[in-house]
Amino acid sequence: MILRAFYYERIFIEEPFFHDLRRLEVSTNLSRTMSIGFIRLLLVSPNLESVVINQGFSEFQNYLTSDRQIVPECLLGQLKVVEVQEFSGDQEILDFIRYFLKNSLVLQTMKVAFASSTSQHLQDSLMKEILTFTKDSTYSVIDFLS
Repeated sequence: MILRAFYYERIFIEEPFFHDLRRLEVSTNLSRTMSIGFIRLLLVSPNLESVVINQGFSEFQNYLTSDRQIVPECLLGQLKVVEVQEFSGDQEILDFIRYFLKNSLVLQTMKVAFASSTSQHLQDSLMKEILTFTKDSTYSVIDFLS
């Protein structure tokens, strides 16, 4: 898997490498190792327009909430759609949503689909919390799906 390779091989490419990558869909639960690879992949994919996270992160370093993070170029100029599937309120995913809303300058849509096991009360609480997050894109819309 490419995400593990980016971490295990300690590959850190400073120049954009995946110019043609427009959509990235992650369909496995990201471990700490793969999460680091995911961030590194974003850093070398300047034309990425869409990110889909299907199962979330099992563990995530404090990168998304760190003051020392580097914002990938794709967030500054290309990323238009972010989708989170099977969301049940995990803090790692809340941090992910907060990070993308705060740093994506041209984001048009943030889609958050709740897991079927998530109670309506928890969904309402999470929606209220997410709607308070800072958004850098003045045109972005957050769609909540049950």
